[in-house]
Amino acid sequence: HLIPTSEDWKKARKLCQFLKTFHDVTLKFSGTKYVTSHIFVAELAKIHNILVEQLQCNYLEEQPKNQHLYDIAKVMKPKGDK
Repeated sequence: HLIPTSEDWKKARKLCQFLKTFHDVTLKFSGTKYVTSHIFVAELAKIHNILVEQLQCNYLEEQPKNQHLYDIAKVMKPKGDK
C-alpha cells in the first residue's frame, strides 16, 4: 500500500488544482511591497468563490462532487469568512 494508486493520483491532481489559486494569491500578496485594496478584494473573492463552489452541495442538498475537497473547504470557509 506504499505505492500511490491511479485513484490517489487523481485526488492529488484535483487537490493541486484546488490549492493553485491559494498559491497564486499568496505569491501576488507577498510579491509586492503593498497591495492595493481593489487587488486585495478581487483576490479574496477568488478564494471565496472556490470555497463556495466546493460547498454548493449544501445549498443544493446534494452529495459533494469531491468529498476530500469538500472537507477541506468546510474547514477553510469559516476562517476565510473572518
